[in-house]
Amino acid sequence: MAKDLVLITGAASHVGFATLQKHLEDVEFVLISDLQEPSGLKEAIKGVSGVIHVATPIPLKLDRDAMAYYAALKFIETKKPYFDVIHMLLGYVQGANELYSSAEEMVDTDRCGSNNGVILTAAYVLFLEPENAKGCDNFILAGHSGQNVPWKEFVPIIRERFPDARNDDILISFDVNNSEAAFGKFLGSEEMIQNVVSQYVDLLESQDSMQ
Repeated sequence: MAKDLVLITGAASHVGFATLQKHLEDVEFVLISDLQEPSGLKEAIKGVSGVIHVATPIPLKLDRDAMAYYAALKFIETKKPYFDVIHMLLGYVQGANELYSSAEEMVDTDRCGSNNGVILTAAYVLFLEPENAKGCDNFILAGHSGQNVPWKEFVPIIRERFPDARNDDILISFDVNNSEAAFGKFLGSEEMIQNVVSQYVDLLESQDSMQ
């Protein structure tokens, strides 16, 4: 029985690479130089039964996912395609990134945000089967049953699982003596949380009062 052909975009990304892992024996690579150019996908998409679109949609950092989402909705409404479009909405998760080859890469600020978890990648493949979607087009993929996890809960886990790393100062700390001498002490975690949550609550209350 012939296997279905599936196109995965962004296979060199963290999530894309993890999605690809179980299918390395049956993989072919296609280079698309510009995802913003519609014709770039025409050859790659020929003969496929499904597409797992993991690649970053556009280079604009702000609201790029939202823009891609609404563009997809408009496409469905206007073009009425014969295929289903299912959106995977990722929660805030963490996980190992097999693309990293050094500890320095993991703390490289230019790669900020690239440590998102990859257990969710199974969902990308499972939802290629129509019966798994069951008529819904939006799925939020998040661990902990979707409940928020306070950052402080990570601390005892790290202390228990990695006592040597903690005691030997393997985990990063910073020497801020000169910056504090020049500018004074920066806000700590309590002040930062107070400011951010206070703003969030104030905005919610303001919105409620306007309704």
